[in-house]
Amino acid sequence: MKQRGFKLGVSLALVGLGISQPATAHAKSWLSGTTTHQLLTQPNGDANSPSLYATSVTTKKAYMWNLKHTKKIHNLNNYPKTSWYLVGKVTKPGKGVYYQVTTYDKKIKGLVWNKYLTAYSQKTPRNFKSAAAYTKFIQTDPSQKLTRAILKVFPNVPLDFQLSKYTATRFDSFPTSISGYKNIVPVSTFSLDPSDFKNIQGYTDEFNLEFSNKLYWYWQVTYGQPVAGRVAKLQEALASQGWTAEKIASLDSSWRLGVCLVENGQIALVLAQTTK
Repeated sequence: MKQRGFKLGVSLALVGLGISQPATAHAKSWLSGTTTHQLLTQPNGDANSPSLYATSVTTKKAYMWNLKHTKKIHNLNNYPKTSWYLVGKVTKPGKGVYYQVTTYDKKIKGLVWNKYLTAYSQKTPRNFKSAAAYTKFIQTDPSQKLTRAILKVFPNVPLDFQLSKYTATRFDSFPTSISGYKNIVPVSTFSLDPSDFKNIQGYTDEFNLEFSNKLYWYWQVTYGQPVAGRVAKLQEALASQGWTAEKIASLDSSWRLGVCLVENGQIALVLAQTTK
């Protein structure tokens, strides 16, 4: 996969976790004695390269606190499907580690005990030994929300494990034939109108690389964002190539779908016919 050279506004990374400084709060506050792990940030205060987390609670009282840890502001049980961007860490002696998180639109942000969250999976189809295991992963894992929505766009086309494993070795180019398959349609390489990228938060001209008008690139720079808008771009790209909903619905049982979708990682979507 090509290395991407960009810093996205909503993105966050644990670039500077080795650097820390004492909290500057009042001595009697909850923050007294804590260590805040600093992140490398852009001039506007946004952090770079995101780490995505999902809610993973085992108690009914899994709260998010405000950034000073003086007030409970949300119960995570009310956000089972939310994607959280990790923006920082606070270590509290005797209490463990708290994550500072935000939603992509920054409307919700606060401190959460790290045990209430789990990192998005970075697994590709090649990490699974069977089709059943990969299918279960797609059906249940929080990181596969977009994949589940994509499959609904192709209601009569089965997910193909072998084709999916093949896509995990590709990025922006595909051959015209793959062993066992024909009529290869590399959907994720379909082009979008450049204007589609203009409204992406944090997207600037520096991201306009040679492949930057492709569907998979759109999905990469919007990772973690709500699924509906990202699927709409899939339908837009399909329609631009003559793949209407009617045409997709008419595909016979020989057609298969290969999917590899890692948020902030490898992304490929291929439609093909089996030769068997």
